[in-house]
Amino acid sequence: MKNYILMLGVAGVALGSYAAYAGNSATMTVTATIAHETNIRNISNIDIGTITIDPSERGGFALESNCAWDDIGGEGNGIKSISGSPCGYFTADFSGDYLCGEAFSVTPDSADWNNVHFNFGLTDTDTSGRCRVWTELYYNDSVPAQDTYNGSLTIDYKL
Repeated sequence: MKNYILMLGVAGVALGSYAAYAGNSATMTVTATIAHETNIRNISNIDIGTITIDPSERGGFALESNCAWDDIGGEGNGIKSISGSPCGYFTADFSGDYLCGEAFSVTPDSADWNNVHFNFGLTDTDTSGRCRVWTELYYNDSVPAQDTYNGSLTIDYKL
């Protein structure tokens, strides 16, 4: 990223006499702050949709793979289908020396709700500043009740 903001603050020094002597001294403080302009924008929310489970199974999981659900509906997996996507996107300007997963963090990185555990993360790749946020989920030993989960994630620039 090429946009940097550099601010210098310099305190002025005034001498209180008309004559300056070689022994006079003063201290000057210099302060500089560098801020990165990241401009997170074009946010696409994660819409997991409807998760259909088989209540006769005591556990289930769904893993994200290239922005698609993987391992759904197999033997012993109580999750039979998911209508939506495990991914969301945002774009941002940041240094080309870093990947999305290095430059940004997602909070929270996990959540527990209604016997379901969610994991959230950022992909380590980017395409022209487009970053992907992914979701994986599972439950064990207790079938989730019918309900609707609404949550939010915060994306922060961490470099």
